[in-house]
Amino acid sequence: MSKNSRLLAFFVISLFIMGYLLFIDDGNYNFDWLTHGSTILVYLLYVLVVFSGQVVVSEVFLKSSKSFSRFLWSILLGPFLGATAIIFVLFVVAQVNNLFS
Repeated sequence: MSKNSRLLAFFVISLFIMGYLLFIDDGNYNFDWLTHGSTILVYLLYVLVVFSGQVVVSEVFLKSSKSFSRFLWSILLGPFLGATAIIFVLFVVAQVNNLFS
């Protein structure tokens, strides 16, 4: 699998993962969240985070693995890495905010 096709697959999978999560969480099993601009912005931010997690797992942690196992592990572990990164950033921002309050 070429690098461009792998990145496209990661992006499409990120769109589906976050679309499903917003469908069940923010939209209460409907797509009403698509009518709000701020929710679409958050959706795109989370897609970027999940996509980045998949790329980091694929290109940094599993660089020497075979193509299909590398792709599969990146799909499975990337969202968790991305979620951990965003939680860490939000935690640090909250702590810095508490220091200056």
